[in-house]
Amino acid sequence: MSTLGLQFRSREDVSPVDVEVPKPSSEPARAPKVRSVRPFVGGVGPDAPEGPQAVLIEDYPPYGVTRSHFHAVDQYHIFFGSEGSWYQRSPIPALGVHYADAYATYGPFGTDEVSLTFFALRATPSRMIAYMPESRDQLKYRGRRHAFLDVGEALVLASNDEESQWTDLIQEHDDGLHAEVARMAPGASIDLPPLPDPSPGRYIFIAAGDLVQGDMHHAEGCLAWDPGDVPAGPLYAGARGCNLLVLQMPQCTVPSEYQ
Repeated sequence: MSTLGLQFRSREDVSPVDVEVPKPSSEPARAPKVRSVRPFVGGVGPDAPEGPQAVLIEDYPPYGVTRSHFHAVDQYHIFFGSEGSWYQRSPIPALGVHYADAYATYGPFGTDEVSLTFFALRATPSRMIAYMPESRDQLKYRGRRHAFLDVGEALVLASNDEESQWTDLIQEHDDGLHAEVARMAPGASIDLPPLPDPSPGRYIFIAAGDLVQGDMHHAEGCLAWDPGDVPAGPLYAGARGCNLLVLQMPQCTVPSEYQ
């Protein structure tokens, strides 16, 4: 784990925690299902503290299906597609980014013979999951935005003679929602752009290569939460280059009368 600037964490830094998988109310009574997850940022479960929440789900089972549903908070997912995995009617790519406003219904998704791994990334914990259509009475209003993006290009590292570049995945919205890929040539440096004021913060994910921050080296797969008040300093690509997903959270999209 980094001790300076952004606090990047790897899978090895985070111990797994068992959590109960919520059962759709339309399903018959059954023994609770338990899933092992890794809480990279914040906690999990009903007692999770306020603040950002980033959870890696890595034992999503073969032939698992998650029905269409919504949460009461805005969130991103980072999907690592496996053979036979799918979102709605399309295969999940090798690397995919999903965003959904609070109360925006999304899904279904699942997989066939091979298990699936993905992150759920939020600025505040999710304390409910509401499956449709039986949870329609909990849909206080309809979230406006949800999108699933193939970001496989973020797995392709730049060569020595290429210039570093930023590419929009989701163009910046007035409420601060913004998703980008930063593609850095070997040894190149970038400064993260300032967050809007106000902003809940953003997630930084190392999609490929490795990142150097001060005297710390962070490998592919590491994740950090940036609240905007941490002096990150310049970030340098390692010897192979580095590609970052920069996923900026919007201000809470839930109208005040529904909070």
